[in-house]
This record gives sequence, structure tokens and C-alpha cells, in this order.
Amino acid sequence: MKNEDMSNMIIPSVKSYVQDQNSNIEFKQLLGIYSASVQQFPDLVNKLKLFIAEFFVATGVQLSLVETLPAETDRYIQFSVAGEVSEALYDEYTIVVNGQGIAVEAPTIEGVFYATRTLLQFAQRGPVLNYGEIHDYSQIEERGLLLDVARKYLSLPWIKKMVDQLAAIKMNALQLHLSDNQGFRMETSIDEEKYGVSFESSTVLTKSDIAELIDYASDRCVAVIPDFDSPGHMDNIIKTLKKADPETYQGISYELPAYDVNLKVTNPVGVQVISDIIDEWIGSFNGCPAFHVGGDEYFATLLKQATHDEAITYLNQRAAQVVASGMEARIWNDEIFREGGTIQPDTSTVICYWSSSIIPFSIPFFGGLYAPVTQLISAGYNLINANQNYLYYTPQINTSKPNERSNQYDKTQISDPKPEAIYNQWTPMVFAGNSADFEAQQKVDSLQQIRGAMYCIWCDNADSIDENDIYDKVKLALRAMAEKSWGKGSEGFDYNTFVSLSDGWEPIH
Repeated sequence: MKNEDMSNMIIPSVKSYVQDQNSNIEFKQLLGIYSASVQQFPDLVNKLKLFIAEFFVATGVQLSLVETLPAETDRYIQFSVAGEVSEALYDEYTIVVNGQGIAVEAPTIEGVFYATRTLLQFAQRGPVLNYGEIHDYSQIEERGLLLDVARKYLSLPWIKKMVDQLAAIKMNALQLHLSDNQGFRMETSIDEEKYGVSFESSTVLTKSDIAELIDYASDRCVAVIPDFDSPGHMDNIIKTLKKADPETYQGISYELPAYDVNLKVTNPVGVQVISDIIDEWIGSFNGCPAFHVGGDEYFATLLKQATHDEAITYLNQRAAQVVASGMEARIWNDEIFREGGTIQPDTSTVICYWSSSIIPFSIPFFGGLYAPVTQLISAGYNLINANQNYLYYTPQINTSKPNERSNQYDKTQISDPKPEAIYNQWTPMVFAGNSADFEAQQKVDSLQQIRGAMYCIWCDNADSIDENDIYDKVKLALRAMAEKSWGKGSEGFDYNTFVSLSDGWEPIH
């Protein structure tokens, strides 16, 4: 594709743009926007005001929001929330461009917002919009990003910048992984008030930070999802409690080396601590649609220190906590059906599927194989595709050089993003297989129970890495995932064209 044609292409690509290239509207000729729907949908006002501010940054044109239909309709953008929501056409919208101006119609506020993302990116890429009709929608409901803020403090301004990126490429969920073995990044009171200890890392996201982020993200149609990982990945909390009171808390974990990071799910004292933390976090994330309650890498079941049913019972109890608050429960796929048992999660719990096995236990003798995707679908679960072979990025300090003794930071990354592989091979129907080879992936033939997809930035060894380096390193992979989740991807144009579309373009912050 010629570069001069690329002004009519955006990321993610639109599903359909039937256009008349002989006629167009110049963005600089626009005067304002009009919407009768703001009376019926007050939340729409913030979305339109945001668009006006961003449009000014992109074009230098100051639009006004008017309440009556102007006579010069050809110089206005008209927005309307109308029509029926179509099944499997998520966040659908239509843009008609002709001599009467630009008209946007969508059955939801979210659809209108994503139409503004399309118009804004076209305005960033060129001075005109050709006459024609754009019909656009996502093939999956949720397009998300997980940020591991537990093991690396990521500042609120940086997270907001990432929200801007997500919104610009029509991604709509941000999962904050807030607690892990190496960190606890959420301001919490119950630990000191009830237990006399502090689980918090030296720098945390405060409750006011979270409230500000939720509002900021909501204006951009990005849902914030808290993530508290248990009963595994509990080293920080377990050691803090045992150090403070060895007698009371001795039995809250397993004693074998490397297994003491696992909460003993049958110990009522330890379980109560986690229940209290989750209750407090529910209050901080009031109004958010979902809460991820963990279940990742619970090694205690591998050597039979805990049974499958005990682990699932614990997870079901945590799920019930968040469901009682009006939030959807989510867990990782590790324990579900892995070793049979008589208890499984309720089918209302959404399963985030990241791996088909846990290394080094990826042989049946150790019970390391996870239930295949098809089994979970057959059992009635909705899934989030978090394929570790494509959608994982782990920024790390490079320690691969022989005899390296220096503490100086090397920006070389060991675990790199894979934008080209995502673009050319991955789709929301390609789930993690037993190796990174494409032929080893699990491929399903329907999106019917695929709720969405999630890109994951894990900060296991990233404490000394600058957050801006992470942003720059990951953005092409994020855009590739957005393209394959929403748009047409490699069916529309090749990877080199996609890279050209991405290079030199940055969302408005």
C-alpha cells in the first residue's frame, strides 16, 4: 500500500469504509458538534468535551458544543445515541460523511466514544475525511491490559498515559495487579487497624489515586479491574504476619521450601486476613465491573499439600465476596479441572486463560497440565484470552552477560514483546499451548464464549527499569493486539504497513 493512501487508515482498522475519494470534508472547516442525546445521556457530555479538547490539540480547531441544530450542518459533527444493540457487534457505530456534514450514530455511549477515537485519529493523520460511510465494531467485548504494579511502582501520571493509549486504540479494560510476593501497592488500612502490621510497599497507589484513576479511565471508556492474587503469590503478606507474631500465624502457610509463599487455604486465621483485605479493596473500587481474585500458580496442590477441592473452595469464597458487592469475579485458569475433584467455580466466574501447563511441572506425573480451553468452554465458562506465548511482556534487567558484576542498568530486555507474531499469528481464538510454537497453540473455532483478550505486563524483575522505557517498548505490541482484537488485522494489510501506521503516531495525552 502506498504511503499517500495511509491517511485513510487507522489503528485499529475500521471494519468497513465505503468512500467517495472525489469529495471530502476538511477538518479545519468544522465549527462544532451537536447532539440531542446529551439530554437523555448525561454521561455523554464528558465524552464529547474530551473529544473537543483533543481535537483542538490535533488540529488547532476549537469546536463548540451546541444544543440546537445549526443551519450550517456541513460544518458540524452530529452525534446520536440511537438504534438497537446488535449481538456480537460490540461497541458498534456508524459515521456518515457527505454534503450535510458528519453524522455519528451508535446504540451505546461507548459506541459514540469509539467513533470519536476514529475521527480524532483520522484528524491526526490527514487534513480531510472523504465522503462515505464507516461501519465499525469490535469482534470481542473486552480488550484489556494488565499492569503489574505490585512488583514495580508505576506512577499515576504514567498509568493515565497508558489509559490514553488504551482508549485511542479502542481497548477498554485496565487490570491492576496490586499484590504479589515482592510487593503490595494499594493503600490499605485493615492491616494496621486489625492486625498491627503493614503489608504496603514503600510507595503505593493511594485510595485517592485509585479514585482519580477510575474517574479518568471512565471518561475514556476504560474499566478499572482490581487484582489481588491469592492463595499463591503471598510471600510478602505471609512473612510480614509471621515476623510480627510467629505463634499466631505459624500455620497460615505450608512449610516446605518454596511452598511457604502459598496460603494454607484451610487455615481460618490466614483466610480471614485475605477476606478482610478484599472487603476493604471492594470499597476502594466501588462501581468497577469486576474483581480478579487470583488463583495463579498455587503450587501447594502439586505435591498434595492441598487438594483441588480445597483450593477451589477457597477461590469460590473469594468470588462470592466480590459478587455480593455487585462485581463480577475472575480467576486464572490454573486449578480449574486440573486434577478433577468434585468442586469447580461457578460458571458466572470469568476464567482468564494464560497457560496450558506450569513449568517445570508440565508432565502428567506432577499434575502440571491445566485443563484445555475446550473443556472450560464445554463446561459453560466465559474466557479472557491472556495467551502467555503472545500477550506477555516481562521487562527485566539484562543479566545474561557472563561474569557480569555491575549493578548498572542495561536497557536490553530479556523477554521482549512480540508485535509481529501477534499481528501475523495470534487472534482471540488462539489460546496458550504447551510451547511458543504456533502449531502448539490451542485454537478454538468460535468466539461465542470468548469474553475478551488481555495483554499482560509483568514486572518480576523490573524495579530499576524506567517506566517510560516500558511504555515505548510495549506500545507496538499493544497496538497489534488491539488490531487483532477489534480490527481486521493481517486480513486488511501486511505487517510492514501496520508498522508504518504506528510509527510517528501517538495518542493525545
